Amino acid sequence: MREESLATASRSAGKSGSRRCSWANGRNWRAVEVASVALVALTRRVAAQSEEVSGIYTYKGCFVDNPGKDRAMEHMSIIPDLTLERCAVICMEKGYAYAGLEWKIECFCGNSYDEWGSSTSCDMYLAAEPTVEAGGSWALSVYGLPEVLDVNSNSAAAVAASEGGSDAKTTAKSLSDLGAVKSGKRAFTVVNECSQDVRVGSTGGRITFGSGTDPESKDNCDAWGPSATYNTGPMGIGCYWDFPEEESGNTDRMLSPGQAFRYYLHETDSDVRWSGTIWGSTGCDKIAGCATGVCYSPSTDYICPAYVGPGGPTTKAEFTLSETGKDYYDISAIDGTNLPMMIEPDNPVFPNSTEQNIMKYQCGSPGAPVSHHSKIDGCTWSYETTVPDLHGSEDLSQFLRLVLPEDYENTTLCTSDWECTTGICGVHPQRWADGSYKGGVEQGSCGEHIAWVTAGGACAGGWEDGTFPDAHPFFCGSEVSGGMRSHMYGCYGTTLAHSGYTPGADTTACGCPEWEDPPYNLMAPPISDCTGINPEWVELSMPWHAHQKRACPTAYTFPYDDQTSTFTCFDGDGPGNPNTQSYTITFCPGDTEKNMFG
Repeated sequence: MREESLATASRSAGKSGSRRCSWANGRNWRAVEVASVALVALTRRVAAQSEEVSGIYTYKGCFVDNPGKDRAMEHMSIIPDLTLERCAVICMEKGYAYAGLEWKIECFCGNSYDEWGSSTSCDMYLAAEPTVEAGGSWALSVYGLPEVLDVNSNSAAAVAASEGGSDAKTTAKSLSDLGAVKSGKRAFTVVNECSQDVRVGSTGGRITFGSGTDPESKDNCDAWGPSATYNTGPMGIGCYWDFPEEESGNTDRMLSPGQAFRYYLHETDSDVRWSGTIWGSTGCDKIAGCATGVCYSPSTDYICPAYVGPGGPTTKAEFTLSETGKDYYDISAIDGTNLPMMIEPDNPVFPNSTEQNIMKYQCGSPGAPVSHHSKIDGCTWSYETTVPDLHGSEDLSQFLRLVLPEDYENTTLCTSDWECTTGICGVHPQRWADGSYKGGVEQGSCGEHIAWVTAGGACAGGWEDGTFPDAHPFFCGSEVSGGMRSHMYGCYGTTLAHSGYTPGADTTACGCPEWEDPPYNLMAPPISDCTGINPEWVELSMPWHAHQKRACPTAYTFPYDDQTSTFTCFDGDGPGNPNTQSYTITFCPGDTEKNMFG
């Protein structure tokens, strides 16, 4: 994940002569106007590097984790490819002030850490972030978490709604009732064509202002939206684009079948109008939160704040919308899928010629059942239960399907559907002691099918321990050139964090798939040619991504899948003039929900 939470990539941008900024969870949008889409590949959600992370979290030191006695901090989880960001998000979501790393794979949280004094035994570093100190034997590397302040004027209303106050849910409309987008405005229209309720979630892209910025001032953040969330750290202020207010005042974001919301984008002083992701959560209630698209935020009715992304398999619509240049957008299936999704520009402007592959992705509709172009396949959102190029004809249903047990107190363990009297066999969501959902999974049980798992999502989520016996079928920790298979799935580590489409790429590159060639035979033409092909990646990683790509050829299936999955659009008089394009996001378009879940 590569969770869409805190900073996951660092890019510099800004208007000429303006303050220097560092983009995160986004793209180099000043350069984008003159760069090829191939450059945009470098902005995908690769593991966070220490330069950005160290600016958000404050290193407190190395401290004793009293051997054999009460722990200095609360133990949360063991994650083979742990990152500081992932541990920090776990702790922040549960309200703790500090995150602790131990033995390079263990995450701890607490509001204190020095009960037994300091230690000199923190001699380990994270595999995914080799410069980040990660404890040692009975020793914790402790990091202070930023004070996250939400100046969203709707925060109080959101809390009141979660408590049943006067600002509770207002009635959503159908798409036809909404009418056209207001003249001169830009908006997201979100439509639920599913047979179940869907809660709209969002994560804002992040921008960090330099250390010379006054950390007490909100002025810089306010430029990115009237209610931008911000936090402070050694590098200055970090701002996140908030999702705009729904036009009818709806605060719980819950869409019933057939309903639609419209969100008008804030006016900003930025070159980028809005950057972030949008997704749908399912199986939601006020006690347990949501079963998919998981956010542990009880105080906000389990709606993720702008700086935190969802846990577990979640389909995402990703955007960076420009004021005067091209918009960039895509559908991501990297972390798994819980709903079919489609993005459509409201006023598409198609090119006169599409001989060049890059033109085939202009103003298209990723996730759509019927493609906008005859040379690009549409998305059936229908998944197979085998991965033949790795595991032959073996039925992998119990590992690839996420199910919701009917009774958590009496779950029925299983290895096949034949063992289930009701529902089907799969992994099921983990829950905290209070019954709310964590975002991780546990080993096979019977239940209702609610999502599809990916190898990258499983390994990044640390699900292997106790979930997949003998590491089968993902083998997250198995060694490959440049790291482990988990690094290969997620395109990070010492040698795998570069694309096979990058000029000068070699045989250690992460991905450069020829989806149109056998055995895949998918119409997903890349916008540029491969420069480096990694045979090991083709053998061990590509088959897992193909499992997702077959279901939706226009979706991202791994971090460098941009050559067949990044779409651009513009609605205006050309570069330098206002871009007025709006977008409609549809959950479960057509019959895709039936295809995905049967």
